[in-house]
Amino acid sequence: IVILDDENKIVRFLEKPSWGEVFSDTVNTGIYILEPEAFSHYKKGDVFDFSKDLFPKLLKEKAPMFGYITDSYWSDIGDLKTYMSTNFDALGGKIKLYNKFSGNRSNSQISNEAKIDSPVYIGENCTIKNGAVIKPYSIIGNNCTIEEGSTIKRSILWDMVHIGKNNELRGTIICSKSITKNNVDIYENSIVGDESEISSSALIRPNIKIWPQKYVEEGSIINKNLVWGTKGTKSFFGSKDIKGEINIDITPEFCTLLGSAFVNVVKKSRPIILTCDNSNASNTIKNSIISGITS
Repeated sequence: IVILDDENKIVRFLEKPSWGEVFSDTVNTGIYILEPEAFSHYKKGDVFDFSKDLFPKLLKEKAPMFGYITDSYWSDIGDLKTYMSTNFDALGGKIKLYNKFSGNRSNSQISNEAKIDSPVYIGENCTIKNGAVIKPYSIIGNNCTIEEGSTIKRSILWDMVHIGKNNELRGTIICSKSITKNNVDIYENSIVGDESEISSSALIRPNIKIWPQKYVEEGSIINKNLVWGTKGTKSFFGSKDIKGEINIDITPEFCTLLGSAFVNVVKKSRPIILTCDNSNASNTIKNSIISGITS
């Protein structure tokens, strides 16, 4: 953030302040016009940052630095919600785009029985089949396919995404080369990483992030981020056991919840015996289950 005087000269400057340090509502957007002599303030090969090193030094030396205040659109995209809202602002006409929606629907095949509610963007070489519904503020990248009966609402699909039949996508981001099979539901503020596959009848809960190249099994309900490993499973529970990878499927958090659930189905007067081998992983699991039992 910056403070300018009446002549637009910068008199104070602070990069990425905490809320307690905020002294102005004028922000530095990182667009600079520099005189060649500005580059004489650092040595070749040094790690040198304009906002952290150069500008404070120039201020200290009282070198002339000026700012230009504009009322043009600016958005600090630091999370998924802001990323999505900025895209929606572009669709809604709040941003003056230099090359507005180049390639929109070019060479795309859109069924007469599909329903498209503007504003939307549909990229090049897309296929949208019978009964598909694209709701307002949706963005479909290039080379995407939307199968019959699927509904896309306030969502962003990157390039080469394939959406199966009867999907419900609500406020989500599907990254490039990902596939959803039939009857998949994906909800608000979630994201599916590149080259992932979501099998039929799977459900992705709100606020869930699935890292790239993941596979979600048929009928799975994903209610936690899928970061490690390669797949999200329908269930860890077998007829007599619980199966999964340590620290991927079977985490301390999962074991704490397991212990809490178990104690609620056991009569309080009955003793519970919990044993394990002497490995660190087993001890961690045991202690987490105990935590859940005693909570």
